Amino acid sequence: MYSMYWCTFLLLQEQADLKVQATELRNKEEQLAAAREALEKERHELRLEKDRVYATAMRVRQRAEEVESMSKLALQRQEEGENALAESKKVESGHQERLRAIQQQLERLRQQEQHLMEERKNLAHQRRQLNQLRQGLPTIQTEAQQATSVSESIHLNGVAFCKLQ
Repeated sequence: MYSMYWCTFLLLQEQADLKVQATELRNKEEQLAAAREALEKERHELRLEKDRVYATAMRVRQRAEEVESMSKLALQRQEEGENALAESKKVESGHQERLRAIQQQLERLRQQEQHLMEERKNLAHQRRQLNQLRQGLPTIQTEAQQATSVSESIHLNGVAFCKLQ
C-alpha cells in the first residue's frame, strides 16, 4: 500500500510537474507567438518602409532625370543663344562696316557735289563775264578788225578763247 501511495504520490508529483512544464510550455508558446507576431509586425513595417524608400528612390531618380534633361536642354539653349549672339554680332559688324563704307561714299559724294557746285558757280561767273564781254565785243571787234585781220585771242580767268576770222 505504501508503494501504491508512493506511486500515486509520484504520479501526482509527475502530473504536477507536467502541469508546470505544460504551463511553462504554454507560456513559452505564448512568448514565441508574441515574438513571432512582433517579428511579423516588424517584417511588415520593414516591407512598408522598404516600399516607401523604393518609392522615394524612384521619385528622386525621376526628378534627377528631369533635372538632367532640363540641364541638357538649358545647355543646348545656352549654346544656341551664344551661337545666335555670335551670328548677330557678325551681322551687326557687317552692317557697321557697310554703314561706314556708305558714310564714306556719301562724304565723297558730298565733297564732289560741293566741288561741282563751285565749278558751276565758276562756270556761271565765267559765262556772265563772257556775255558781258560779248555785249561789249562788237565795238571792240570792229576796232580790232581795222587794226588787224589775224585771229585774236581773248583770255578770261586764265582760259584762252580764240576767235577765227
